[in-house]
Amino acid sequence: MRERIFWSIGVIFLALAFDGAILLIVASVFDATVSASIALILLFFTLWSWWRTRLEIVVDDQFFSVGRAKIERRFITGARVLEKKEMSLQRTRELNPTAHLALRFWVKTGVKITISDHRDPTPYWLLSSRKSDEIVRALGF
Repeated sequence: MRERIFWSIGVIFLALAFDGAILLIVASVFDATVSASIALILLFFTLWSWWRTRLEIVVDDQFFSVGRAKIERRFITGARVLEKKEMSLQRTRELNPTAHLALRFWVKTGVKITISDHRDPTPYWLLSSRKSDEIVRALGF
């Protein structure tokens, strides 16, 4: 099971609006060649940021990985789907400061993965997901 979470349309528009504001300032000061060069640099940086900040969740036979974090499935003792209201509570008032977080503010639902590893003090992973049910099912809970 694999899920990739990219920016929402709103976040894309916000990033492009910032690019446009910067470009407007640059264009008012410099000529068209410099402005076009800056526009290409801004576009490249925005696309790079879009790709680099994606969240990839992978469940296979032996491992569970979220972004660059990876754990053996034998250390996972529970998983539960968090709907919008519960996710909001888990990411604010009920948050354990030692938990591993993989959150994207534009995704309102998620999964709480309970971890039991005597070498790792992390009690659980809290992650944003649009496919929460599939993740919990793939983990066998």
